[in-house]
Amino acid sequence: MALLESGEAFDLLVTDLLNSPLGGFTLLQQSKERYPDIPVVIASAVHDVSVAAACIHKGADDCVLGPFDRAELLIVVRRALEYRSLNLCNREMEAKTMTD
Repeated sequence: MALLESGEAFDLLVTDLLNSPLGGFTLLQQSKERYPDIPVVIASAVHDVSVAAACIHKGADDCVLGPFDRAELLIVVRRALEYRSLNLCNREMEAKTMTD
């Protein structure tokens, strides 16, 4: 959270479910509350579909279960960034429509 609160601009948060100092679910919850426009991708070494379901249920934009390779992670990251871009574009268009 300290990095997100540093004032730097972030487009995406990728975090490990278990190795975050706060714990992955706590970091997910706090980041979504404070920075809802930043997509969160959870990486987990645990290959358990219920873990992925819990991550999505708690607000993650996507979850990558281990073992995963770099190509899989890049696809998930690209998809999350594209979705963010579309959401921001839609919001800008809606704001412009309201002011016209």
